[in-house]
Amino acid sequence: MNEALINKDEILLMLSELYDQLDELEISMQLKWSAIRVNSLKEQAFQLKKVDKKMKILENQAESFSKTGAEENVSCPNQKNLQLELGF
Repeated sequence: MNEALINKDEILLMLSELYDQLDELEISMQLKWSAIRVNSLKEQAFQLKKVDKKMKILENQAESFSKTGAEENVSCPNQKNLQLELGF
């Protein structure tokens, strides 16, 4: 009977140690995931800024292209438009 009590005490001690270890693991994982989340958000923000810059460059090029194309059409009003017909 005394042996059963010792086993119960040992089991309770092991379970409490296991609980403490799991608690520490949970805390460390929360900290690590928090750091990973912050780094991920920073990386996403950086990538979005790069895309934003590229989009602005493309928009400016499109604007200048449309202005240049409009100016070419205005500067050469006598230029004949080429008409294409489908032939079968």
